Amino acid sequence: MSGIRNNLTCCLLLAQLTSYCLAETVYLNPARIYPGDIAELVIEYDNNIPSLYALDTSVLQADFEIIDVKSRVSRLLQGDEVFHRMQWKIQILPRRTGTLLVPEIRFGDRQTPALTLEVLPPPAEMLSSHEVFVTAAASPDNPYVDQQTRISVRLYHNLPLDYGSLSEPGADHTTIYHQRDEASYVEFRNGKEFQVLQRDFALVARQPGEIILSPANYRGIVRHGGGNAGGEPAVGSRKISRSSNALKLQVRSPPARFTGSFWLPATRLQISQSWGDDRDTLQVGASLDWTLSIIAHGLSAESLPAGLLTLDSDNLRIYADRESRSTRFEGGELIGRLEQRFAVIAARPGTIKLPDLELPWWDTVSDSERLASIGGRTISVSDSFSGVDDEPLTPQNLYQRLLSNLFGDDKRRWPGLAVIVSGALFACYLALRRRIAGLLTPLPRRHRMRRRLRRACQANDAAAARSALIEWGRERWPAAPINGLHQIGKRIADDELARELARLDAALFAPSRSRWQGRRLLALVTALDRRTQSSRPAPRGLPPRLYPE
Repeated sequence: MSGIRNNLTCCLLLAQLTSYCLAETVYLNPARIYPGDIAELVIEYDNNIPSLYALDTSVLQADFEIIDVKSRVSRLLQGDEVFHRMQWKIQILPRRTGTLLVPEIRFGDRQTPALTLEVLPPPAEMLSSHEVFVTAAASPDNPYVDQQTRISVRLYHNLPLDYGSLSEPGADHTTIYHQRDEASYVEFRNGKEFQVLQRDFALVARQPGEIILSPANYRGIVRHGGGNAGGEPAVGSRKISRSSNALKLQVRSPPARFTGSFWLPATRLQISQSWGDDRDTLQVGASLDWTLSIIAHGLSAESLPAGLLTLDSDNLRIYADRESRSTRFEGGELIGRLEQRFAVIAARPGTIKLPDLELPWWDTVSDSERLASIGGRTISVSDSFSGVDDEPLTPQNLYQRLLSNLFGDDKRRWPGLAVIVSGALFACYLALRRRIAGLLTPLPRRHRMRRRLRRACQANDAAAARSALIEWGRERWPAAPINGLHQIGKRIADDELARELARLDAALFAPSRSRWQGRRLLALVTALDRRTQSSRPAPRGLPPRLYPE
């Protein structure tokens, strides 16, 4: 009886173990490959409770490159029980030929058995007839900082390819711009006909020095029927990985003989202007719309400077709108465009001369400095009144006109009186409206500006911080033409804040493109506002109540 009980207990335990783990499978697909082919290590096991453990694949890195790791859980129904099948697929690329050991991999409390992968040298027939390879070329290989380098990646193949992906080279401290279209053509190399897929990229290095780009890589499936009596792998398709040569760039700093304030390396640069009105005579308070456009070939829009129109004058105010930038890569060349609108407002009568605008840039074709410029403009500002006559309207002559129309013998005195009274009433209305607006709007506007500046500094957004600071400066000095940070720096008596403004300018336009931190700038501006508020005279108290208790 005891033997029967023991056998029954063993059967029950075996049944429980079988129900706990129905299957455990580890295999390679395929088990024999050629150099440059990708094998797949598949791990599967069933369990009542789904649990995808993290795999320690570091043991594979000695002989293999880990291409990809995928995992999934599927449900299985066997009888009245539901099981979960856990599956991992690890794509591995051998680093050498020969018989390679795939070591054990642990997951949870389990461990896979060791497997072997045979990496066979390709047969001579395959080498002589079928090829897939990738090349990469850079032009130029010694660019300046911020200069475009054209990277051409070509995939050559005389075999049908499927489900492939082609990656571009890259490195730290660089920016990649992609071209929408790619070229496909046929080329003969070493007497063989190849289908060629060419993709061009524009790479911009942000720091000088030597840069080694990662190779371009193609991964896909080759549909190739192989195999023969010699024991080579006979598969209808193979997963392959092909890498290009590594590219090395020697990035140069801007030349010392360059005299411009903004480093602009380009093959061609154009600067143009357009006016919203062709009038050369304005009245005080009237404005002109002025638009500046810069188009640079071989240079990204992020490198183009904004806020170029600045003029310190009591007769003129210039307000710059937020610039718009766009960069496109077509025809193998970057084309950067910047457009910015300015409002030019006449503040006092007289003759105003807008200076010529000059922008030095560096011609990378001739390796020399060039100058782009646009002509200035002369504007005459008049304060004449277009009402009864051309005499300037002042309180004194307004009173004289009123008396003349009331007691004079001119038969047209009543129409004239109507014009003057209407003008006086309209002037009073404008003054009252301006006074009410001045009392109601400064506080919310000031709060909005502070919020904008705080958000920009906390996000370390240099462009947004510059825009908020210019608005802050215009509110603080309403009669001054504030169009740049340097104009704010000249009007403050805080050397430390002036240095922070200079650092912000450097972060926006300097070739180094250093990481800007806005915390210190926000603290200094806040402290300056507090000192200004504390130095203002205390507001007058409210008038006494008419009927005090």
